[in-house]
Amino acid sequence: MSAVLANDKLMSVFTPGTHGSTFGGNPLGVRIAITALKVLVEEGMIENAARMGELLRKELNRLPKEIVSIVRGKGLLNAIVIDPSMS
Repeated sequence: MSAVLANDKLMSVFTPGTHGSTFGGNPLGVRIAITALKVLVEEGMIENAARMGELLRKELNRLPKEIVSIVRGKGLLNAIVIDPSMS
């Protein structure tokens, strides 16, 4: 499943039939997506990702600053900037 969100100016670039989805309108695909979202909420996976992400960034920030200069992210989607001279 996917979604595209944008302002009117950007979305006006797409004309009918030029942007689609492999599983768009598929009842089974929609039911699976709804169930997956329910599981995320019921099992507290969003909150867990936030907690684990904070822990991950805290530990990554302990790496030497001359090697890893920046650590950033949200939840478990994270990035680090490594000094290119270290490669």
